[in-house]
Amino acid sequence: MARSLLDKLRALEKSVKQSQEPVAVPGTGQAEVVEAAPEPVSGDEAFERAGFDRLETPYGHCWRRKTTFDVFTRHGHHLFADALEADYSGLAHLIGGPVDPTQMRYYDVETNGLGTGAGTFPFLHTLGYFEHDELCFMQYFVDDHGAEAAVLHTIAEHHLPEGVTVVTFNGKSFDWPLYQNRRVLHHLDRLERGQLDLLHPSRRLWKSQLASVKLVELEREVLGVHRVDDLPGSEAPERYFQFLDSRDVQVVEPVMAHNLMDVCSLVALQVEIARLLNGEESNLPSPTHLALASWYDAWHEVQAAALSYERAAQAHDASWRAHWLYSLFLKRQHDEDEACRLWTQMACDYPERVEPLVELAKCFEHRRRDLARAEEVVEEALRRLTKPSPANHLAIPHRVEARPAWTDEGLQSPIERALRHRLQRIQRKRARAQAGS
Repeated sequence: MARSLLDKLRALEKSVKQSQEPVAVPGTGQAEVVEAAPEPVSGDEAFERAGFDRLETPYGHCWRRKTTFDVFTRHGHHLFADALEADYSGLAHLIGGPVDPTQMRYYDVETNGLGTGAGTFPFLHTLGYFEHDELCFMQYFVDDHGAEAAVLHTIAEHHLPEGVTVVTFNGKSFDWPLYQNRRVLHHLDRLERGQLDLLHPSRRLWKSQLASVKLVELEREVLGVHRVDDLPGSEAPERYFQFLDSRDVQVVEPVMAHNLMDVCSLVALQVEIARLLNGEESNLPSPTHLALASWYDAWHEVQAAALSYERAAQAHDASWRAHWLYSLFLKRQHDEDEACRLWTQMACDYPERVEPLVELAKCFEHRRRDLARAEEVVEEALRRLTKPSPANHLAIPHRVEARPAWTDEGLQSPIERALRHRLQRIQRKRARAQAGS
């Protein structure tokens, strides 16, 4: 059975705490296990006890700690191994090239504040990567502002060779620009690496269903991840300031655990998005099907787009937008019969909307040459358009329905003027046809 990530994180937390020793209880002759008083430690010893290694670089020293999980560790609905076995053909469209999971670098930082300016200082960098049969995480902690250049140099030297793709959540506008800006500040070269920011596809897929598209919300509602005793990210800056005063590594251990969990979730979220893009799940809300359809449409994958648009329109929570976008897709694909059938149904299901009637009028007038039917639907559209109704987003209040088309044109909406112009044209065509017969 796969061991859960939460179990392993708890084991990790226990391993970095002070050990417990049996202490005799006076008057009982028995020993009781109590927490031994922590020995005061400082400097290098404090980091070494917490499992960090000191690394010397041309820019000074830096501290890093490696944490590994076997690939069969479960994180919510997914195993880490799923990231190695997933089909990334859909995800490849998002990054503009093939996806090699062994070349992905999952990256997140913790800072002393928001923004990407010179005053924002990233004190913790976590990188995740696959190595053999393990998912490894290397955490770099900046124990002093003077050690930052060494951390920035080591991250690039050891983890970011050419050809890797940096996977982040909002990293395209925050984490990665911040990393680049800090390198420039220390006179280091900028790095050009592939980017995959999971925030943007997450917004398109789930923004209509979730209260927010924060990572913790996606964990709970999409990935099946529930954090226990997690330190809120907003408290990370204060913990770092406490560390600078006390030099106590244990003060920032909760920050490191929080950040490690963030990066673990990037791996699972990547798998979830890849599966959706490949159409591996069909029982989805209508907005999610629409998001997928829009991607397939842009990638010219017509069959996949048609299926997703159809599923969006048939879902139990399908909205006007789902039906409308499906109809426009059918129109672009020259599926006239199905498009007209859908517009006819929409005209009945949405009695306040004029758009399906406008499309039907175009079809009857120009393609089917049924002028009588075209005139009928245009007149119905004008009746809907000029009927006062709070629900009618195109309605014009207090309009007199019988006003002649040639008067008060300045008060007519553009769509009303277009409809009246179309009606007059159709009526002229019908008159000519009747005269010719």
